[in-house]
Amino acid sequence: MNFLNLTKLNKDDLSRFKTIFTVLMEYGFEEVVKKLPIPKKLFIFSKIQKKNMDEPPAKRLRIALEELGTAFIKLGQFASTRPDLIPAEYIKELTKLQEEVTPVGFDEIKTVPEGIWGKDWISKFKEFNRNPAATASTAQVYRAVMSSGVNVAVKIQKPGIKEEIHSDLKLINWIAELLEKYVEESRLFQPIKLVEKFSIALERELDYKREAYLIEKFNKNHSDIDSVYIPKVDMELTNEKILVMEFIEGKSIAKCELSTEKKKEFSSLIVNTMARQVLRDGLFHADPHPGNVICTDDGKIAFLDFGMIGRLSPDMREHLLDLLIAVKSDNPKLMLQEVLIMGKVNPDVDLENLMNELMEITERFKSVPLKDIYVGRLLMDIFSLIRKNRIKVNPVYSMIAKAILTAEETAKLLNEEIDVIADISPLLKKMVLKKYSPETIIDKAKLFGKELSRLIETVPAQTRNILSKLQSGELEIEFRHVGLEKLINSMDKVSNRLTFGMIIGSLIIGSSIVLVIDKGPKVYDISLFGIVGYLLASIIGMWLIVSIIKSGKL
Repeated sequence: MNFLNLTKLNKDDLSRFKTIFTVLMEYGFEEVVKKLPIPKKLFIFSKIQKKNMDEPPAKRLRIALEELGTAFIKLGQFASTRPDLIPAEYIKELTKLQEEVTPVGFDEIKTVPEGIWGKDWISKFKEFNRNPAATASTAQVYRAVMSSGVNVAVKIQKPGIKEEIHSDLKLINWIAELLEKYVEESRLFQPIKLVEKFSIALERELDYKREAYLIEKFNKNHSDIDSVYIPKVDMELTNEKILVMEFIEGKSIAKCELSTEKKKEFSSLIVNTMARQVLRDGLFHADPHPGNVICTDDGKIAFLDFGMIGRLSPDMREHLLDLLIAVKSDNPKLMLQEVLIMGKVNPDVDLENLMNELMEITERFKSVPLKDIYVGRLLMDIFSLIRKNRIKVNPVYSMIAKAILTAEETAKLLNEEIDVIADISPLLKKMVLKKYSPETIIDKAKLFGKELSRLIETVPAQTRNILSKLQSGELEIEFRHVGLEKLINSMDKVSNRLTFGMIIGSLIIGSSIVLVIDKGPKVYDISLFGIVGYLLASIIGMWLIVSIIKSGKL
């Protein structure tokens, strides 16, 4: 974005644009802002009041994002799930992001259901409590009773919040483009790609119809576990801005009064449910913090808030399973092999050094007390190492690591001595047996057969096409050299030095001839042309020698 783009912003966007950069400068990111091509007349740098400058940069960024509001807080929360891109100290701070939310009055919030169901919308419920049971940045939740007597939670999107977020997203996208273009250090974090992924995730989070379908899918996936409960959704009343689902009576895991045995049981259930969602179902709750995992009044565990959901393909599940098996068996060589399979590796990556660093991570993992062992943290360390070595992996893997860590932290509130690896070992064994079962091998063979059949069908036609173009002279081959610039520069230098050498030699020979034939003007009975020739040859020769010495290549 250049300066002219700013003139196309409306008054509100321009004001918001200025606010964003002012806040960033107040929290000590002035040097970053100054690298961007923003009209300096927008700011009076000397009047910027610095805040919290005694705090580390990661904490200052977190506070700045909180001050900037909903879209920026959610951006920070999303970035905290990307240890493959974001340094560990920033991840740690961004996970603490919180926002102060003031409830929207009922007269304002009711405009949303009125716009969808009409003025008489409240008659759809037998009872409707007009005081919000919970308030978030994008929605408010109300308790209600259906005509059937079922207690429900009604999640209503705040009016105008989507437009407000879209307005900020537009500016965030511009800022990402500026950072990637003008701030070299930021390119490692891939700001444009990060914001693109964030925008998609946020759009999905604001679509409650999509969330309802996912809840139904979770219900189906957990139907065989009596101890885990997923709320039911009223699909007839649910739409893009309103989600109507069963209200579950219970308490946050952190506040449950349970016996020691029950705590151990629930702790194991949480980590096993998460592992099963990731490895078996390929559909997992990405934010299982204590507020989203409750113990119900009838002695079960229930998962709430399905706004953040992750998906894995069968291949990704298999790679993650193999990585966890490598961790369990304490096999860094196998871990390295899986890392290389999971990501796109640059040719210049030092594999031996990468192996040593993986060994350091696993040794650190083994050396801590049981209560301090977190598989999710180990995975996040691995993905941070991947980021450091510029290996590109699917961002979902980082999301999984964060989700597993959050589930472990929730489980350890009940039983801090839980051995997560040992606890999920039966599931890992079951998944490995399934991976190598005759049914799975047959399915893979069928898939391979289909791909091979398709290849056999298409190759002859493609080959004929290439040969036809070759015969008619239409075949074009694009050649792109990589890394030849240094060779070309070296050849230029060599040819220049040879040219200067020839000039010097010519001057010396020419001057000598002039001196021998003794013609032209003289100084002290010596030919002036000869003297000038020798002087020029000496000057050029000295300059050439100095330049060669400076280059360090004698």
